[in-house]
Order: sequence, then C-alpha cells, then structure tokens
Amino acid sequence: MTLACSPQRSTTQSPTIQDTTQFSAIQQKLAQDQEEAYRRLGWNMPTYSQADLDARVQRLLEENIAQLTGRPGTTAEYDAHVMEEISGRFHRMREKGLLRLPTRYEDPRTYLELTILTDQIETGIKEAFGKDLIPHPVYGTLPTGEVDASVIQESGGYLVTFDSGLFKFADHLSGILALSLPLDGQKKSWFTFSTDRDAIRRHLDSNPAVVAHLQTIVRAYVVGGAPALTAVPDAPRLREPFDQMARNLYRGMLLFVLAHEYGHILTIDQSLSPGSKLPVQWDREVSADGWGVLLSMVAQDGATRNATAAIWGMKVFLV
Repeated sequence: MTLACSPQRSTTQSPTIQDTTQFSAIQQKLAQDQEEAYRRLGWNMPTYSQADLDARVQRLLEENIAQLTGRPGTTAEYDAHVMEEISGRFHRMREKGLLRLPTRYEDPRTYLELTILTDQIETGIKEAFGKDLIPHPVYGTLPTGEVDASVIQESGGYLVTFDSGLFKFADHLSGILALSLPLDGQKKSWFTFSTDRDAIRRHLDSNPAVVAHLQTIVRAYVVGGAPALTAVPDAPRLREPFDQMARNLYRGMLLFVLAHEYGHILTIDQSLSPGSKLPVQWDREVSADGWGVLLSMVAQDGATRNATAAIWGMKVFLV
C-alpha cells in the first residue's frame, strides 16, 4: 500500500463525479499505465465495453434479490423492503456516476466489486460524519504482481490502483482461511467455527490439502509475481457454510485495502499530520491503517453487512 503525492492539492469536495474534464484526465492516466503494464509483461490487452459492465450489474442485482428474498420465515413486506434497498443501492451508484468503466481495459467484474465497496465507504462517511470528507477518486487495476494497492495525486484529483492479482490472491486466501476453521456446531440456522489454536492445528493436520493450497498461492505470489498469479486457476467455490464465510472474508479484505487508500487521500486532502516518531513513510502507512480500520467499520453500518468478517479481513491482510 503505497502513496505518491505532489504539492498540487485537490479542490473537489464531493464524492459525486462532477468535473468530467478532471476525471477524463485521470482516466487517461490510468489507461496509459495499463497499456504500459501490459506491454512490459508482453501480454495481450483484454478490452471491455460499457455493455459488459451493464450486463454484470443487472446479473448481480438479480442474484442479490434472489439470495436475500423468499427465504423461509420472511414476509412479503420484508422481501419488498430488501428489494427496495438493493435496487436503491444500485440506483445511487448509477446516480453518482460510479457504474461506468474508467477505461476499456478495466475488467467489469473486479471494477464492480470496487464500486460497491467505494459506495459503502463513501455512504458510511456521509452517515457517520454528516458530510463528504474527501473527493471521489478514480480507481482501477494494474497487473503489477505486488498484491497491493496505491494512490497518487493526478490532475487535481486522486487515482487509486489495485494490483489485478490482488482479487485472485484474496479469493484463494479467504477460502483457505475458511477451510482452516473447524466447525464448532450449529445454532438454529447459524453455524459456528472454532478459533481454538489446538483445534485448528488438529483440523489442518487431518486436512493437508488446505496447507498445500496455501503453499501454492504464497509461492506464486512470492516467487512468480504477476505471471504466476495469473496462471493460478480461479478459487473454487466451497460447500456451505464455508463458502459464505470465505465470501465475507474476501469482501472484508478488499474493503480494508480500499479504506486504507481512502485514509491516504483523507490525510492529504485534509492536510492531516500523524505526528508520530516513526519514519515518514511508516508514519503514513500506520496512519492509513488506522483510517482503514475506522472507515471499514463505518462502511459496515447495515443489516446486510458483516462487521465481524470485516475485522477478520483486516487482520488477515495485515498479517
């Protein structure tokens, strides 16, 4: 999680995309960086259209409604409320201009994941502090092989980039962690997992494939970088309740990483100084971690979000 900044300071005071000229310049910078990164790796550049993102948005909207309505014990009134909340969330993102690809090289799947988390953070900030604290950044992905994210000041605004391999790495890691926790019982429709270290150790001893999976992913990240991570197959879906645990951890990890970068933006835009005795770069990162934790929790204000999993996601990524 790195930060680069220049003396130029943003003057935009709302997360709503207002200055299209400014955003176009930042998006152009992102496209140039993506072209350079793919050229350096010798990879063919995938291209996407706005229609690809629109189709994915519609599919996700339908999936969310199907998953959260019509369940045993719920009422028609409850289902109607859930449908209204979900539809309202996507409408809000569209109204804010978030549901548009920043470049033709941006994968709609990962961009939509970032957009949903961005909306959670910015909505949480508005609800917690009563106002928008920072300008809305342009965000996207680059194939760096560093499984990280960074933010730079660009054209009077901010550009946040995620390593494109971070999503696959987090997906695998969340599944590995979920499978590492032995089931501890079930209370009604809720499953419980044991966090006792001895129980986990015994569980892993009897499930060596989980450890082997972790070794494969870490080896690809540490040794191979971007090409090796790309060659790793997508993480398999797990049986329940492990799959839901893995999904929550995955979102928690990505939420913290994005909130950390928002912490950098907030520190720059509000001219904040952590003022610790650490070296400057460490000082910035520790401060952004603190904001990352706070903003992650602020973003969890809602019945459909899992604060416990967010905390675990933070811990997993920081460790």
